[in-house]
Amino acid sequence: MTLLFGNPEHCRASDLALARFEAVGLVPHTSYVNEVFSGIVSHSELRFSFEGVLQLSLDAGLEKLAGIPGVTLHFSAIYPHGKAGPQPIQ
Repeated sequence: MTLLFGNPEHCRASDLALARFEAVGLVPHTSYVNEVFSGIVSHSELRFSFEGVLQLSLDAGLEKLAGIPGVTLHFSAIYPHGKAGPQPIQ
């Protein structure tokens, strides 16, 4: 995994950290998606909607971790946030 933003020195550090995880059989994954919508309901009322989902997962290769060939465990966590539907702007 290579980060495409930020300071290049930080990118190299994160690549080294990921390489250390992968060397012992752990492969982390992240994903974040958000949506922001706004609109005018009437001539004086503006409303918006914000929602997002953060997904974190980890693949654990048991061949490197415990010497069991051909077995990989997958762990996943999902965190949805935000309020669905239009909310008044205050």
